[in-house]
Amino acid sequence: MGISKELCWDEVNSEISLYWQVVLGSLLLTTLNAGLYGFFFRRAFEGAPGLAAQFFCVTGSIKVVLGLLVALLFSPSCPDNCALEICQAAHLPSPAYGLICSVIGALWLVKGYKFHQKAQTIENGESEGGKDTVFEQISTVEVV
Repeated sequence: MGISKELCWDEVNSEISLYWQVVLGSLLLTTLNAGLYGFFFRRAFEGAPGLAAQFFCVTGSIKVVLGLLVALLFSPSCPDNCALEICQAAHLPSPAYGLICSVIGALWLVKGYKFHQKAQTIENGESEGGKDTVFEQISTVEVV
């Protein structure tokens, strides 16, 4: 015997609502990362690649974790004992967005690692290869 339709709808809608709250948090992180970096931190990071490495490693790690949470833990599913037609009518979101978030976070981590390598190169006093700034040596194209 299944649960009532109203209770089933409430469970499905609460799962979907929680999913979208985490997705919006992840989108906010992406917007903050691109906005802060693009408008404020780029000049500050020009002479401090170690700081840039920390920024991208922290935000990249958070983005990867949020992506995995969206894909695995917060992905809405049809509750036990609910009628299948209710779950089909609810249009449960796909976990694809969470996987995309994880890829974006991984790209931020790679960028952080490149800045870390550059900071180590500068710290060791090695040649910069004739390029003027860190940003001419490391791609600053953002994935948003």
